[in-house]
Amino acid sequence: MNELQQKERDLLKHFIDFCEKNHLTYFLIGGTLLGAIRHSGFIPWDDDIDVGMPRPDYDKFCQLAEKHFVGDIFFQSYRSDKHYPYIFSKLRDSNTTFIEKIYCHVPMNHGVYIDIFPIDGISKNPLEKKKKMDRKIMLKAILFFVSWPVNLMRKPRLKFFITDILIDILLSPFLLLNINNWSKKLYEKSMKKININDSAFVANMQCGNYLNKNNIYPTRLLQEFIDWPFEDLVCKVPKEYDEFLKLSYGNYMQLPPSEQQVGHHYNSGYDMHTSYRNYKGK
Repeated sequence: MNELQQKERDLLKHFIDFCEKNHLTYFLIGGTLLGAIRHSGFIPWDDDIDVGMPRPDYDKFCQLAEKHFVGDIFFQSYRSDKHYPYIFSKLRDSNTTFIEKIYCHVPMNHGVYIDIFPIDGISKNPLEKKKKMDRKIMLKAILFFVSWPVNLMRKPRLKFFITDILIDILLSPFLLLNINNWSKKLYEKSMKKININDSAFVANMQCGNYLNKNNIYPTRLLQEFIDWPFEDLVCKVPKEYDEFLKLSYGNYMQLPPSEQQVGHHYNSGYDMHTSYRNYKGK
């Protein structure tokens, strides 16, 4: 592991210990699940960790974590960090820095993180066509885009002073009308509409995942979990991980071309030994 991956591994350990203590279901997803199965740890060039939780467990986790992770290890959601742009949550190491380029000007916690996603029901009909479910996810995603523009607001930069002033004026109604907050609440409410226990299909309807055409899974694939090594940890993965990964990646054991073997979180700076609070000054 490189230094970034080591910090993320440490956060994952905090997360797992907390889930086990509170009897919460979680499992590795995305590239983290792929790395666990194919590499028994990180994909060598990966730069993040993704975990999923069934919606009931996720909601309970958020309720408990908001009170527990308030120090150097910080639970971040749009409720605990008012400028945080997403509906899913993160666990951050506040003594480090990893500033995602797209949010470099947003005044929020920028520590190294792991992503924690709720998994929600998307359809009760076992025969429903995938195209129809894709449309459902896209319609829900519009609510996210309604809230997102407020993240473009910033203190005017000297070099772009006029442009930034105009952007701030244009977007000020989003802030004054609290559009950012109520649209997130509507988005979250819409995702909870179908109880995961009654659903035939589930999905991670967060971030850019609504653009992933292979992001909808039969609920049965996320009903049983087994232990699996991830670096020096033991983590939960879906028992039917082979079918799960084939839906997401096809022939997942085949390595991508060398030019694609790169991380996908572009940053404006990172430091494993300096808090984000001090990084810009440094």
